[in-house]
Amino acid sequence: MVQTAIPRGGAEHLSVPHNQLRQRNMQATTAEKILTILLRLNALLLCTAFLTVFLPTAWMSSTHAWLGLGEFPDAPITQYLTRSCSLLYAAHGVLLLFIVWRPRKYWALIPVIAVLHMLLGVILLGIDLKAPLPWYWTLAEGPSIFAFGVIVFWLWKKSGDNP
Repeated sequence: MVQTAIPRGGAEHLSVPHNQLRQRNMQATTAEKILTILLRLNALLLCTAFLTVFLPTAWMSSTHAWLGLGEFPDAPITQYLTRSCSLLYAAHGVLLLFIVWRPRKYWALIPVIAVLHMLLGVILLGIDLKAPLPWYWTLAEGPSIFAFGVIVFWLWKKSGDNP
C-alpha cells in the first residue's frame, strides 16, 4: 500500500493511505465546484436587480399591489430608495461575480461573504418582522439568505482552507 504524508501543523505529519488521500481531494474538488457554481448563480441573480433600476413606476405599483403590500407610495423618497436599493444589489452581484470567477485567487474572501450573508439574513428577518411584511416574504427573504451563508461556509470548509 502506498503511503502519503499530509502535513498538519508544521513539522507534524499524519500518514494516510494514497486512496484515502485521493478520496479527500475528490471530495474537496466536488465541494469547491458546487461552491463556485452556487456563488456564481447567486451573483448572476443579484445582477438582475440592475434591470429594476429602470422599471417604470406603474410596474412597481402593480407588483406592489399583486404582492399584497397595499398601495405603492408614489413619493420621491420611494423612487429613490427602490432604485438605489436595486442598484446596490446589482453592484453587490457584480463584485461577487468578479470574486467567484477566480475563486482560488480570492479564497480568503469566501468565508467573509458567507458570514456577511448570515448577518444579512438575520438583520433582514428583523426588518421584515418590524415592517411588518407578509409572512411569505418574511419566511422567504431572511432565512434563505442566512441558509445560503451557512451552506457557502460549510462548502468552503469542506473544500479546505487553501485549494
